[in-house]
Formats: sequence, C-alpha cells, structure tokens
Amino acid sequence: MSDRKIQMPREVYIDPGIIKNTGDICKSLHLDKKILIVTGAHTFDVGAKPVIESLEKEDIEFDVIKVNNASEESISEVEELIAPDTTVLGVGGGKVIDVAKLSSYNQGVYFVSMPTTASHDGIVSPMASIKNPNTSISVSAHSPIAVIADSEILA
Repeated sequence: MSDRKIQMPREVYIDPGIIKNTGDICKSLHLDKKILIVTGAHTFDVGAKPVIESLEKEDIEFDVIKVNNASEESISEVEELIAPDTTVLGVGGGKVIDVAKLSSYNQGVYFVSMPTTASHDGIVSPMASIKNPNTSISVSAHSPIAVIADSEILA
C-alpha cells in the first residue's frame, strides 16, 4: 500500500470585501513578518491595491512585484525578493498565482492564494504551469497555506 498525501489550504476565506481584511488575516495566521505581493498589470488595481491598503493599516512590511507571464524568468525575479521569513501573496489570475506558488515553493516559504478569477484550479492546486520558449510544462509546487477569495472581485 502506498501512502498518499493531499495538501489542502489550512484556511479559506470567501466573502464580499474580504480582501480588505488581508492584513488582519495574515496577522491571525502569524504570516505577517514580511509580505511579497505578486500581481500582474491587469490585477494590480482590482486586487493588489486593496491588499496594500490593508497591510499598511496593520503596519505589515511588504514589497510588490508585477509579473507579465508564468516563465522561468518571472520566477527568478520573484525569488530574488523572497527572504526566509517572507510570505508570498499571489494576487491575480492563473499566471500570477502559478509564479507566486512556484517561487514560494522553491524558496521554502508560505504562499497565500488570492485569486481574481475562478476559471482555473490553480487557486488551490499543488501544480504550476510554466511557459518555456517552445512549450508549457506542469511542475510540482505546493498548495497555499490559505486562500483569500473576494467574491465581489471574482464576480
């Protein structure tokens, strides 16, 4: 008999406007030493801005990086910003979440999934889809420690 292990998020928050409570949620999960927000150009205004406001309100240190695609180059750029005590928040769609997920996995830190669309399983999946010059590959990563899904944004 083989052992099977399924990773699941420890906490899942789904509510209208829940993104405005990101700082409080991070504090309650003890993920508030340093935050790296990974987002995209299209999801910055709708997703990252309210997250930034919430983190500022709770006096949580953070950095922000915008990624354009789910490539090895994007992953490397994100990994350069990850310190050992960083929690990575992936605020966006599939590409953003995959980059945040794999970067955090490679650096051995926690990842929080903050989807702006519900059209993919990457929100909680332990797999990431990464584009190479000629193809796209799926690689093992880890599931998020938490999911913060704002139903107003998802709608």
